Amino acid sequence: MIDVPSLYPIGLAVAFAAIIIAFFAMFREKEDIHKLIIVDLIEITGLVVIALLATDLAEALILPGLVVGIAEI
Repeated sequence: MIDVPSLYPIGLAVAFAAIIIAFFAMFREKEDIHKLIIVDLIEITGLVVIALLATDLAEALILPGLVVGIAEI
């Protein structure tokens, strides 16, 4: 069985890698509609990092972030 606390560093590494890739893609992309999609990807990965780091802070920031993100769609 996998030890659950050992998955947190892996999750953080994957989330930060996704953020770095998304920011790199943001600077390379030329079309505006693709930039908007990449911004949503950056927002979601940022929320993942917040959720992995702190529970109280995550609850305070993720719920409004999700509401705004869904309203943008």
